[in-house]
Amino acid sequence: MSPAVLFTVFASTGGIQALDEGWQYRWGDDAAWASAPWEAPGWSPLTLPGQAPKPPQREAWLWQRVRVPENDWREATLKLDGVVGHFELYLDGEKVFQHPPGGVDAKGSYGMPFFLVSLPAGSAGKVVALRNRTTYYLAGIVGRASMGERSELIADIVQADVPRVAVGALLLIIGLFSLFVLVPTGQRRLAATFALLSLSAGVYTLHFTQLKQLAFGVPGIIWFVGWCVSIAVVPASTLLFVTEVVKPAPRALTWVVRAHLVTGSAYVLATLVAWGTRVIWGPAAEPPTTAAFTYTGIAARLTILASVVVVTWHLARHSRGERSEQRVQARLMLLGIGALGVAAAAAVSSALGVARYGAASHLYLGLLALVLACAAVAGRVWAQAQLRALELAREIEKRSREKEALLRDLHDGIGGVTTNIRMLAELGKLDGGKANDALTTIAELSSEGLAELRAFTQTLDDAAVTWPGFFAELRRYGGQLIESHGKTFSMTTRLNAEGQVSSIMCLAVLRVFREALTNIVKHADARRVDVEVEVDGTAFSLQISDDGSGKGKGGGLDTGRGVNNMRSRARELGGELTISKGAGLQLHLKLPIPPKTPGPGAQRVPP
Repeated sequence: MSPAVLFTVFASTGGIQALDEGWQYRWGDDAAWASAPWEAPGWSPLTLPGQAPKPPQREAWLWQRVRVPENDWREATLKLDGVVGHFELYLDGEKVFQHPPGGVDAKGSYGMPFFLVSLPAGSAGKVVALRNRTTYYLAGIVGRASMGERSELIADIVQADVPRVAVGALLLIIGLFSLFVLVPTGQRRLAATFALLSLSAGVYTLHFTQLKQLAFGVPGIIWFVGWCVSIAVVPASTLLFVTEVVKPAPRALTWVVRAHLVTGSAYVLATLVAWGTRVIWGPAAEPPTTAAFTYTGIAARLTILASVVVVTWHLARHSRGERSEQRVQARLMLLGIGALGVAAAAAVSSALGVARYGAASHLYLGLLALVLACAAVAGRVWAQAQLRALELAREIEKRSREKEALLRDLHDGIGGVTTNIRMLAELGKLDGGKANDALTTIAELSSEGLAELRAFTQTLDDAAVTWPGFFAELRRYGGQLIESHGKTFSMTTRLNAEGQVSSIMCLAVLRVFREALTNIVKHADARRVDVEVEVDGTAFSLQISDDGSGKGKGGGLDTGRGVNNMRSRARELGGELTISKGAGLQLHLKLPIPPKTPGPGAQRVPP
């Protein structure tokens, strides 16, 4: 692009004259029509933008013409927003341009590019006639036509296309970022569908720019094929994205996804076949391939319409759902789809010839809104996944520390019991007189070891230790121990929380509980033991009372290593253990309950 053109980009373009009125058209083909007088019969008026009405019989040839306005342009240039089909351009019967370069009968397809055709000097007042050949229903000029200085027309293209090029480039960047950055993070399906949506939306947007043709010179057919592919990929990727967000996906949504994959794939295949056959065989291959391209395109667009209805319905339902995060995601998606729907209405009208083709369409803004809405949803889903991964890592680290502590306790508990049993067995073998005493002690130690092993195995799986189950184990052990010595055991519970007991807390409480009851049996002159357990969601409380006077040094409690061990366990868990004396002995254990860690299905997003 020359410096002079760049200089005029932001200059006035008042010298450009739109050629919307004064057109004539006729179907059929006759070489004489290129130089036919303006008043010749058979010609009908036509206003751009708009397509010439199709004749009753199939016709592949269309003529369109207009008078060159009077003006003093130094380099009079005709700009056509797009032309469907192969065509030749005549000025008062003299051919001045043709596309493709081989002419209307040449091999090669068309991609609806725009054209800048320089007209010879002295063209004012002459008739420009366009001879067009195609069987596609959008035949001839698509959009608008205008005339002016070439530099001013280019400047006008730049001014009109800068926002679209910026949006298209942004959509491509977002898609590539998602593809290379978000896909490896674990949300592969979600990131892949979002990347496809953004990339295809970028291609679709850039297709409707004329600046790309000036800047890169890429053949129009390449952009045309990319546009057809994006028509299938944009809605398909959007539907797949919604199914990744809305889980479980409703059956109707699954069916429209499958239907669109079928119709969209057929449309892309028909596009490639139509292009390939025209390149190989020329215009003779156009009628059947164009029909397939047309009807598969209609099927794809009808499927898109059905998809929009189904997706909007289900997103509207989810926008009123019970989960707050689900409501936010659904509303974001509805906002993006709604913006796209408003913009698509203008695009559809331009495709029908009612509005200006391409340049008047604001579909690119709707696509940008949809991609940004999906990006916000993907970001929230990704943040949730990262939060769950972080919480899972913390939970695994916590479980690892707990298991290490449990294994250490197992070694100290079971290891000590088995060592004593072995020593007593050896003593019984060496001294037959002490064998009975040794066997009695071994039986007691075995019972203690079994209780230790039972407590340990129950704490290995948190899911198996609920608060009611934990209470039942305390009641079972306490009743068995106390009542076997002819004493009365009573236990009351108050539970105002849900969830499971952590492994380390479960084992610590069982150890303290067993130690305290064993001390009561051995050292207290008690007839009754009362236990109260309470859980209120933030703290665990255990109170053990007896009615004994106490005959040991501690008044019913071993004040040596046993009490120190119990207090040490309470401190390790951030709690405290207190002992008081009254009519009997009272032991009170209070431990804080860690906040519940959200599970994989929890809906929580960081602020």
